[in-house]
Amino acid sequence: MPRSCILFVLVFLAAYAICQNSPPGLYGRGADPPAVSAYLDENDDTITAAQFQKIIKQGYYEMQIMQKQHGLVDLRLTPKPFLTMVNNPFPDFEFTDISGKHWNNRTISGHMTVLHFWSMRNKSCLKEFGWMNALKRANPEIFWLAPAIESSEKLKQFMQTHRFDLTIIPGQKDFMEELFIEGFPFDIIIDKTGMIREVVAGNDPEKIETFLDHNFSLK
Repeated sequence: MPRSCILFVLVFLAAYAICQNSPPGLYGRGADPPAVSAYLDENDDTITAAQFQKIIKQGYYEMQIMQKQHGLVDLRLTPKPFLTMVNNPFPDFEFTDISGKHWNNRTISGHMTVLHFWSMRNKSCLKEFGWMNALKRANPEIFWLAPAIESSEKLKQFMQTHRFDLTIIPGQKDFMEELFIEGFPFDIIIDKTGMIREVVAGNDPEKIETFLDHNFSLK
């Protein structure tokens, strides 16, 4: 099974476990699930079950199950791997867009760059087209690159009936897995020096807009 599918299954089971107030599948079919003794944030401070579930749904944290005595467990928020990228250099890359132009760390140097990872099969990505087009028009000094998982041929056919003004990069499934990107859309904002300044998981173009408005000096 592909790693992306395994991650999806694990996230689904974790979300289900929170809703049921117990961790998934630890004690086998038919066994009574253990009780949750505490919900903890990443600093091991206690939070409510509702707060825990809300944070998990935002897509930036995953659930760590911590076994205790007498069949009890604690559930702890653990930052997903991509959060560790913030304030670190963006890894080396080599892209070729659907027009045949080559992109790498050197070609984006000196420009703020937004990498918008997406798939033409994802409804949330399609809903963002209008907003992302507007963000590009409002910020023409920024490079707007849109790596997708589909092939160049499929994307060119898709773009005949859809308007998406970002620079489209085909065939980036493996690169997304290297970055631990589990779902779409997913955005990484890189400053002029190649440092990652923000990541945005899920359908939240307003967060991108807010970051750009508050960090004008980085453009």
